[in-house]
Amino acid sequence: MLFARVVLGLPIEGPFDYSVPDALKEKIQPGIRCYVPFRSRRMLGYVVGVSGSSAVQGIRPLFDVIDEIPVMDDDMLMLTREVARYYFCSWGEAIEAALPKGLRNLKPIGLIPLPPQGKRRGVDSKVRAVLIHDVGGRRRWEIYLHKISECLKAQRAVIFLTPQIESAKEVQSRLKTEFDRDIALLHSKQSSGDSLAQWQKIRNSQAGIVVGTRLAVFSPAHSPGLIIVDNEADPSYKQDQSPHYHAREVAFIRAGLNNAELLCSGVSPSLEMLYSVEKKKMEYVFMGADRPVETKIIDLAGQGFIRGRKSLFSFALQSALTRALEQKQKIIIFINQKGFATSAICPNCLRFIRCPRCNVNLVYHFQGNRMVCHYCNYETEAPQICPDCHAGYIRYSGAGTEKIESELSRLYPQARILAVDKQSKSITGDYDILISTSFIFRHWPQSQGIDLVAALSIDNSLNRTDFRAAEKTFSLLMQLVSLKPKELIIQTFVPLHYCFQAVKNSDPDFFYKQELAFRKELRFPPFSHMAVIKIRGAKAERVREQTERLFDKMKETGGAKSVNVISFTPGQPAKLRGNFYWQILIKSKSVEKIARFLKKHLKGFSSSGIIVTVDVDPV
Repeated sequence: MLFARVVLGLPIEGPFDYSVPDALKEKIQPGIRCYVPFRSRRMLGYVVGVSGSSAVQGIRPLFDVIDEIPVMDDDMLMLTREVARYYFCSWGEAIEAALPKGLRNLKPIGLIPLPPQGKRRGVDSKVRAVLIHDVGGRRRWEIYLHKISECLKAQRAVIFLTPQIESAKEVQSRLKTEFDRDIALLHSKQSSGDSLAQWQKIRNSQAGIVVGTRLAVFSPAHSPGLIIVDNEADPSYKQDQSPHYHAREVAFIRAGLNNAELLCSGVSPSLEMLYSVEKKKMEYVFMGADRPVETKIIDLAGQGFIRGRKSLFSFALQSALTRALEQKQKIIIFINQKGFATSAICPNCLRFIRCPRCNVNLVYHFQGNRMVCHYCNYETEAPQICPDCHAGYIRYSGAGTEKIESELSRLYPQARILAVDKQSKSITGDYDILISTSFIFRHWPQSQGIDLVAALSIDNSLNRTDFRAAEKTFSLLMQLVSLKPKELIIQTFVPLHYCFQAVKNSDPDFFYKQELAFRKELRFPPFSHMAVIKIRGAKAERVREQTERLFDKMKETGGAKSVNVISFTPGQPAKLRGNFYWQILIKSKSVEKIARFLKKHLKGFSSSGIIVTVDVDPV
């Protein structure tokens, strides 16, 4: 009797054993898709192993196999298994994250047999990894092109990851020009048919270079020799749904598995990567800016008021803007918030206008006179009077791109002003002042010069309840520096913060040393690993009760030495798309200890209407 070990795309630990009917014995092999009975359902499964024996009683036969040639080779099976272990998801969930959605249509696809793989020893912890610290944001391409050329000459594949779809398309176009060959592209906005066609081309070794967003780290390139993670600190590399994998960490695992070289880069690398450099796990290449950017820090505590009211622009910034306009210079105003006002409140009953699905403040957009939720895209017409008490007119506060545009139009009516954000497709047109969110980092034309950049409301980023707040703020500012302005102006109430001082003095080492010292004192990452257990459901009180029950269980029964159970708090936001969220935060020196701890405490924990997911190394 032959038995197949099968995993399913469900949050259920496997594999499960199924007997193989005689008619299918010649077809069964690891890496193929199959139909299996699971409980009372007929489901899609993935064969991860074949055995001549099983210790399970009452085994049911599988129904049928879909593929003649495996859709996953041994390397991909091993990679997905390691991802499942690290990110505490099922092996089947990791496989479904790795495969294109088109492979869930239960139809066979045309694949060619691959050459046999040598015996693997497992994942090599000594990965050949290099961190490229490219302050100017341009020079790293010299290394990229050289390394890609070497890899192609050795007849090995290249995987090139970028954080955004737009940048992936730009990279694909550039590499086509440089190497005059077909280059595969993978990203989440492709249709099922397009993504499957690209995946199939890669799997059949018809594309030696693969470019894409985070999911491209799972591309079926046969034995890649080089993996590039461009702008590795970008949060887009982290999957926001289960399994919550980080493409950079998966790239490390895959590089070790395939004996490939790994290049990570960024204008402001993550502390995790810099700590790896400090621990001699990565080589370090520093590429400074072509020229230092003159940086001025304006203390809003002394200059933030004009004519008795708080102003968006200090006297010093207005003076700089006036001078730049007189000299016909180009100006960028950076504020990382869309809309006109970030909150709306009734001054009579003090009721905020919130999203009914997410319970977060709606953002007022002057264009269209609408209130919008930036989490779920809920939209409603902006009320003139309070919908609750009907006694007070709505008062708006906070500033976004639209309000900045309005204020600049009042101050400088002669200036040509252009505002762009996520809804814009590109930066085009003549302008004197450009207002933008982080959209500018993905769409700024390299050929355009800029004279003055002003960063507004940057304290909002710094003051978030997030231990990475300073790192994220510093990253934003260094990306502004990479635009190569002649002058950068930062408005802040905390001018002596080491984040701003490091930018002013063009000294990133100063920031990293200060931030690492802070993290080390509190034993925060990269000196530890964190995991967030997310509990969600439709009933607020029930979600809270179940979270507290699980928290008490974790506190009572273990982990004091190896795992620190820190707290349970409402999610951020506490309500999202109709579900209420609570979370439990835990910390440990190793991911393996976290996995053992969670396996012990989440096993058997279930409650009707409650869904539990785990996010390891949240960003």
